[in-house]
Amino acid sequence: MLYACSADFQDKVGSERRIMARRRGSASGGALLLVPIALIGLVLGNTGKSPAPPLQTSGAPPTTYASLPAEPATPTSPRSTAKLEDTTGPEPVVEPRRTAEPEKRTGPTAYISGHKVPLQAQPKVRGEILDRLGPKQAVTVLERRADWVEIRHNLTQREGWVQAKRLRDTEPEEEVAKSPSVSAALSVAAIAKLLIAASIADYPGPCACPYQSARNGSSCGRRAAYSRPGGYAPLCYARDVTPAMVAEYRATH
Repeated sequence: MLYACSADFQDKVGSERRIMARRRGSASGGALLLVPIALIGLVLGNTGKSPAPPLQTSGAPPTTYASLPAEPATPTSPRSTAKLEDTTGPEPVVEPRRTAEPEKRTGPTAYISGHKVPLQAQPKVRGEILDRLGPKQAVTVLERRADWVEIRHNLTQREGWVQAKRLRDTEPEEEVAKSPSVSAALSVAAIAKLLIAASIADYPGPCACPYQSARNGSSCGRRAAYSRPGGYAPLCYARDVTPAMVAEYRATH
C-alpha cells in the first residue's frame, strides 16, 4: 500500500516536472524569438525620425570666436638692412671721384723793388699782411687794379696784393742808392744807416718814422707808418736791420 502510494507520488512529481520543463522550453524559445523582432523594430523606428538636437549644458547661447587679425610686418630699419647686407659679403670699394684741379693763373714776371714790401690780403694799405718780400724777388703778375697788383710769389706760391710802385718789369740792378763812401770795408752801423735812409726814401709820405716831421711841421709820432700795424713797415732804427740785410747789401754792392 505504501509502495503503491509512493509510486503514484513519484509519477505525479515526474509529470509535473515534465510540464515545468515544457513551459520553460517554450518560454525560452519565445524569448529568443522576441530579441530579433525587437531589434528590427528599433531599426525601422529610427529611420523615420529626425536626428536628435545636440545637447546643451546650459541656457547660454553658443560662443563664437572672431578670427584674430594678422600681425603687421615689422618694418626693417636701414641699420638692420645694412647689417644684413654686411653679412652677405664684403662691399665693393668705391673710388672717390677726382675733381679737376683749377687751372693756375699765369702772367708776366715782375720783380720786387724795396725791402720788406708787405704782401696784402686785400688791395688796401691797412689790410692784412700775409708776408713781406725782399728786393729782386721774382713774382708772377695775376691782375692789375689802379695802384695795386695781384701777384704770386714764385718761391712760396703765396698770392696777394702789392702796390704797383713796388714792382719792376726787369730785375733791378740796385735797390739802395750808392753813397760815395760805400765800399766793402763799410761797418755794420754804416750799412744800417744806408738801409734806413733808403727805406725812408721809398715811403711815399713824409711820416715813415716817428721821429720825422709832417708837412705842417708837427712830429709824426704815432701817426708814422712805423707805428701803425698792418701797413708799410719802413726801417727806422738800427735794430730793424738784420744781419741778413747787411750780408745782402755787401753782396750786391
